[in-house]
Amino acid sequence: GMGLERTASVLQGVEDDYQTDLFSPILDWLKNLLPEKIYEEKSFRTICDHLRALTFLLGEEILPSNVGRGYVVRRILRRAHRLGRKLGLEDPFLYQGVSTVVKLMEEPYPHLKKKQGEIASVIKAEEENFRDTLSRGMRILDALIGNLKAKGKKLIPPRDVFRLYDTYGFPIELTAEIALEEGLAIDKKATELLLAEQKKWGREDFRKKRQDMRQFTASTHLTRLKEQMGRVEFKGYEALRLETTLVGIIKKKSLAKELNQGEEGELILQSTPFYPEGGGQIGDQGLIFTSNSRAQVVDTQKMDEELILHRVKMLKGTLKKGEEVVAEVDKPRRKAISRAHTATHLLQAVLREILGTTVKQSGSLVDEDRLRFDFTYFSAITRHELQKITGLLNEKIREVLPVMVEETTLDEAHQRGAIALFEPKYEERVKLVNIGEFSKEVCGGTHLSNLGEIGLMKIISETSIASGVRRIEALVGEKTLKWGEEKENLLKTIATKLGTSEDGILTRLQEKEERLQNQDRELKRWQEKSVNLKITKMLEEAQEIGGVKVVSGKWDNLSAEMLREVAEKLKAKLKKGIVVLASVSPNKAFLVAASTQESLSADKIIREVSRLAGGSGGGRWDFAQGGTSESLKVSPALKKVPLIVEKYVLLTKN
Repeated sequence: GMGLERTASVLQGVEDDYQTDLFSPILDWLKNLLPEKIYEEKSFRTICDHLRALTFLLGEEILPSNVGRGYVVRRILRRAHRLGRKLGLEDPFLYQGVSTVVKLMEEPYPHLKKKQGEIASVIKAEEENFRDTLSRGMRILDALIGNLKAKGKKLIPPRDVFRLYDTYGFPIELTAEIALEEGLAIDKKATELLLAEQKKWGREDFRKKRQDMRQFTASTHLTRLKEQMGRVEFKGYEALRLETTLVGIIKKKSLAKELNQGEEGELILQSTPFYPEGGGQIGDQGLIFTSNSRAQVVDTQKMDEELILHRVKMLKGTLKKGEEVVAEVDKPRRKAISRAHTATHLLQAVLREILGTTVKQSGSLVDEDRLRFDFTYFSAITRHELQKITGLLNEKIREVLPVMVEETTLDEAHQRGAIALFEPKYEERVKLVNIGEFSKEVCGGTHLSNLGEIGLMKIISETSIASGVRRIEALVGEKTLKWGEEKENLLKTIATKLGTSEDGILTRLQEKEERLQNQDRELKRWQEKSVNLKITKMLEEAQEIGGVKVVSGKWDNLSAEMLREVAEKLKAKLKKGIVVLASVSPNKAFLVAASTQESLSADKIIREVSRLAGGSGGGRWDFAQGGTSESLKVSPALKKVPLIVEKYVLLTKN
């Protein structure tokens, strides 16, 4: 057990590992970061240990996620960040210490220096995301803990723990940790059961949505057929038209001997040029025919990695099991899909070139001249970065780089620096797709012979789809041109509507915006004048109950923001009183209450008034709000305000 740190502590004559030169510079960095010179030993040491671990984990490209080892990274980072918050570091801070760790370790681990910027960027983005999650969740959790303590309860209900996690992304472990600090607990087993139940629903929903040929997997007939004929040979890399044998027909979920005109089913061929859906690429379409029969292939799927199923509609005649057929792929469609697939490889290489090697594919869809690419990245992509990405994509296309596909071993592909998921799903022999020297990627899909065949590429959207995962959608080839034509036509239509040229659209919109802003300001002035007159009248008509002034009233279509302002203005003019107001529109109403003293709780009063109006509400003792979809009940509810206030005045006196 005499590791490096312990050996160092003995040789350097210090009491423990954290006082050695392996840790003390990180501790010094953290101490200097705090505005006040406070030192909480356990927290300091934990943060420093976690920061060092994070630097090495991210240096090995193990990125934060919600599964597997990535979840370990996320938990370590979040724990360190939360400990920092408790010390007074509200903003992201861990990322600032990466340079200190790298400086300590760069000589034996030079790769850390190369990746320092990317490591710090990932940590900062993760901290920012967690800060937002923590702020939202803490507000809800604090209120929940306060209510439970007021009721003398010691357990946070499992459904509340689950809701915090499922709706707000608040970690269950963190809820447990905070609960323990507050003298409460959670029922971890019951919460895990709720999580398992949700996952089960998700899987069932997914299965229902995937009502495709894979439903035949359990068929004993199909299993027997698979055993008899073995793997269907895919020949679609070499040819798009092939003479082959029809070895199996599925009709209405059962094996059949023939498929007649007007019927639908699945065909199994001895060998096929049709690419089955896989690796993000959609399945081929085309025709399977003889001299007197013809079937349209509408989709191609794979079953158990061995059988390839062709979903067909019979257009003419009858196809029979055992007869020779011609299988012909829709060539223009395959070409459009191949354009998108090669473009997807190009996109990943460009993203890694511009954004860094932390970019890793986490999902894709390759369609006809259209692609969707999901990837790990922990910051928002700026407009400038998107412009650089688009520019480099099309620059590489113009270079007409060759696309070469070779067969090799998975180990060799890895050694040559190829991008791959490197999971058990790959066979020992794999296809390595090389785009010049710019991209190397393990892939079994179909591709072009050079980048020039893509023609043009346009990113049409870039969004965040999960924490640390972003999505790019792009068009290539003919769809890019059509997209450009549609945008051009749209601009012409807008220009015509605005009565200007295309170049004058922005100027005309700015003019209209300025005019609308002036109108809004004028409207607001009139509205404020009207409101102030009504405020004066309401104060004059205010009732006094037991020394408490009661002001209530309603407006039509007053904004929620202005209604709150009016309530605060009225409250400011009352030494001792309660204000209850409503803004009513045809299908809903918004209510507010403001109180000058805690004994006349605005929270309690708005709850009663909202309930009488057919809605609900709540808030603090000094200010609360409510709402209802039953507008007609608002006026009768407001008439009851004096009686409700009288009840609380009497309770206070008693």
